[in-house]
Amino acid sequence: MNWDKIIDAADARGGFTDINKARAADWETCPCGEQDPRIPRDSDEGYPLDHQLLELGLEFAAAVESDDVAYARTLLAAIERRAAEVLARLGE
Repeated sequence: MNWDKIIDAADARGGFTDINKARAADWETCPCGEQDPRIPRDSDEGYPLDHQLLELGLEFAAAVESDDVAYARTLLAAIERRAAEVLARLGE
């Protein structure tokens, strides 16, 4: 999925679809789940083990659920930055 495009479409229509909301609430299809698979995750639930990434993912799901398009866009960028930081630390 391309969350940038999903957010753009939500912005144009004035909110997220029910499918968008369900995908944002699922660790496999949310922006956190779609980051590099090398990021450590819980083996049962699939959530990221990095606390900051976990919190960003929860906030993202809440923003999508409440149709806060601008905040979802901000959180997506933050998730991508944090994922890059986690990956950089793994490479050290």
